Amino acid sequence: MRKIALPTIFILTLMAAPAHMLSAVPINIRWIFTWPTDTHLSRASGGLHFAGETILLQSQESPDVDPVIAVNTRTGRVQYQRGPYASMRTVFGDEKFLAPVGSHIRAFATRDGRDLGVVSAWTERTRILARDARDAFYIFSDGQLLCTAPGNNPTIVWSVPIERSCPGAREYDTTVDSINGRLYLTYGGAQSGLCALNRGTGALLWNYTSIYRDNMDIRRRVLATPSHIVLAETGGPTSRSVGMITMMDFADGRVLASYPAQGSIGLSLDDRERVVFGDYSGRIFNADLKAGRGIWYYSSFNLATGDIYPDDISMQVSLLSTDAERVYFVAELTNQNELVALDRENGNTLWRFRPQDLRAAHVHAAPEEARTVTLNGIVYSFWSNHRRAQHMLIGVDAHTGKEVGRSAPIPDLQVDEPHGPYLHDGALYALIHNRLVSFAPLR
Repeated sequence: MRKIALPTIFILTLMAAPAHMLSAVPINIRWIFTWPTDTHLSRASGGLHFAGETILLQSQESPDVDPVIAVNTRTGRVQYQRGPYASMRTVFGDEKFLAPVGSHIRAFATRDGRDLGVVSAWTERTRILARDARDAFYIFSDGQLLCTAPGNNPTIVWSVPIERSCPGAREYDTTVDSINGRLYLTYGGAQSGLCALNRGTGALLWNYTSIYRDNMDIRRRVLATPSHIVLAETGGPTSRSVGMITMMDFADGRVLASYPAQGSIGLSLDDRERVVFGDYSGRIFNADLKAGRGIWYYSSFNLATGDIYPDDISMQVSLLSTDAERVYFVAELTNQNELVALDRENGNTLWRFRPQDLRAAHVHAAPEEARTVTLNGIVYSFWSNHRRAQHMLIGVDAHTGKEVGRSAPIPDLQVDEPHGPYLHDGALYALIHNRLVSFAPLR
């Protein structure tokens, strides 16, 4: 068993602001927690979870074993450390987290780390798929889909032969989403598709067979409104001509409308069943799914300067996120130094923000890790000075695009991409290589 050094925590002292920043307000860094080894922390792989005043962390960049460390949100200090457990196999929840220990999956209390008992057996064909808002966990094990009781109860409440209900579902490429009291399983392979299950019993309600069978590059995501299910099936950068966003009836899975999508970067769905997303050809779309038509689209290629050839435009939109009124993006290759805000209703450009001597920090991060956060009329995003190996959080007025504050520079000798910011209980957080950083928002 590896010995893990004790983690460190420190408060970063604010540096003096340059002359052009004298009117801005400092974004204070509350604390920085440093993981005890030189590793990479990422929320995309499940290594970060917020639960009340507890933050659960685990390095999940490799199949090795790593400890689970619980950090207090107020102080940044360690509450407890458990494990090590198999990385990429541990799944966090608000009341409990599940981890493989020997030949079993065991449950542990999120608040204090105490052992709650055995959940099920652990084999080579076992995978903890997901949890829902009640902290019920769903486990794929030897062709069975298992469901635990909610809360901190580790008991299995039902088990169904999922390969019979959802033909083609396999433990290594199946995802589960719990939405509006139902379970939605998406899976790849020769019989890839989507199936809906009763959350209380696991009984099959309906299934949908994908038009992209046997395409291993297809990524799937499920969203929902009270009456409709939205399935996004889009290829990666190497097959960006492939993709569809499909609206289905909540009751029986009938296809109601489809919209072509060559990527689904930053996909979001509003109450009017309109989707905003970016594709791998540098375009941003707002589409009315119910009507099956586009409302507007914006091409970041229009911002290009110099010679940029069509084959170089893949992955151009490197950050895309939304709030109720605006769409924010950074366009890699053509416009990497600017954060652009569009009117969500009509696609008009509202403002462009370009900080001096800094570049957008998200351009190589996974789409789910590249984001802005809008809070109290301020848009927060990360920017980097790669020459000095530094990152900083900058706040911009959401209405005008003017800078209102920035944090002290955070050194990063690895020049890693910041993940975040994340909003939890009124504070902002980010993962920067092997550190978790907490910020106090402005206003």
